[in-house]
Amino acid sequence: MLIFVPSLSPCSHEEKNEDILSINLPALFSLPELTTYTEKRMAPKSSKPSIVWQVYVHKLRAWAPPISVKLEDLENSEEGASFIPARPHLILVVDTSTGKFLTSKEDENGKGEDVNIVRGPEPPSNEYIVEYIEKILKNPKVLNEKDGEEEKEKESKTKKIEKPTKIVFACTKTATNTDTSDEESCSYVKGTRNLLKKLDIQTGFASVPREIIENIIREQIEPNMNPPAEEWSTEHLPGLMESVDGFTPKFGLSLFAAAIQYLSAVTQHGEKLEKIKFFNIEYGLRLDENNKATLSCCVTIDHSNCTLTVYKNEAEAKKIIEELEKEEGEEVDMTKKSLQNCLFLGEELSPFEDIDAKEKYDWPCAASAGEDTSGEEVKERDMYPVFTKMDFEEDGTLTIRRPQLVELQMFEVALNAISASLLNPDQNKIGIQMTSYAMKGEPTEVKAFIEARDGTDSGGVTAAENISEKVGKLDIA
Repeated sequence: MLIFVPSLSPCSHEEKNEDILSINLPALFSLPELTTYTEKRMAPKSSKPSIVWQVYVHKLRAWAPPISVKLEDLENSEEGASFIPARPHLILVVDTSTGKFLTSKEDENGKGEDVNIVRGPEPPSNEYIVEYIEKILKNPKVLNEKDGEEEKEKESKTKKIEKPTKIVFACTKTATNTDTSDEESCSYVKGTRNLLKKLDIQTGFASVPREIIENIIREQIEPNMNPPAEEWSTEHLPGLMESVDGFTPKFGLSLFAAAIQYLSAVTQHGEKLEKIKFFNIEYGLRLDENNKATLSCCVTIDHSNCTLTVYKNEAEAKKIIEELEKEEGEEVDMTKKSLQNCLFLGEELSPFEDIDAKEKYDWPCAASAGEDTSGEEVKERDMYPVFTKMDFEEDGTLTIRRPQLVELQMFEVALNAISASLLNPDQNKIGIQMTSYAMKGEPTEVKAFIEARDGTDSGGVTAAENISEKVGKLDIA
């Protein structure tokens, strides 16, 4: 998918039009007087106190033109340019002994861009990080000076910042790691070691205080890099880890793996799908040693984009499909109806929390190659499974939320069962045995049956476009 961006100012408002790569960092880092960031892992006492800097390379939850796009081309183009957006990286440098946020007064890289923000999709290189540190040492600037301190520093022309004896690194994936000796997780620890050794600076790893991530980056920096949402879309959904009670990294791995198998089976067996209108699925779930539940659902597949839609049963599916396929002007009754979708979307339409969780926990994603406007091939891109539940209320309100844990397990079973069914084209009804990780991330054996129901090709139903026309209000849960 190609995104058309007419300008380079996603943070622009009527009264404020800033370049998306130019952030007013001094204002953003004006911290309360009590806000400090002190390195607790102090080195043994010596004649010279140890000075430790934290360098955090953070993948921002924002979109910008990729590094391959020249900004001057965007500025000079009246119609804008077509490109696949990428997430920029922020380089945050903190003196842990003083709590000062540091950058260089030479705040541009020669292209009109701040040196502490590097456009994606690739993260800043080891060499870039070290060059940035050298610029700070030569021409330092403190971003969170208190009132009066900045003037005092200007008066002292000879005042320089002290070179650190050690720099501890972290990146988005490793920011919350608790193992302080984990030097393998963040590539910058070893990647910059030889380069910084020439400056007589040691390297190590340290996690990042949650206050910096939540209070400064999430609440102050990222909102300034994102435009106000003109309309709701799937990227505004909360993350699975954050919003689904009991969701674990292991279940995320299992669920995303099932989505890959499903997507592969659906794209390879289109001929069989053309003969199938519904899949009816039933499976048993052991609640404890003495109790067992039987769950069932009916699913349809949109052949154009592989979207999987889950209904309570076949009768309910037929009713909803009939209502959504009514012609314009006909009365539509969706009261107290519910359906769930698994959509496959690119990064820019997926929740940032899911994208970061996928990278942190190494969840797999299916890849899809697209074409740019000139018809040339572009690099394969991850396609994220985005799970949603839509409830139609009596007053015409449509509530969209993330499914609950047991509902996501139903998706896990359905994705695996459909894959198995399509791999057995000569049988309309088969049984499968699979392992689910929905419950506390522990393996649970599940037996399921799936029946493919023949019928005329309806193209499947996702109802995304029709639904917006059938309801009056939208409520995001």
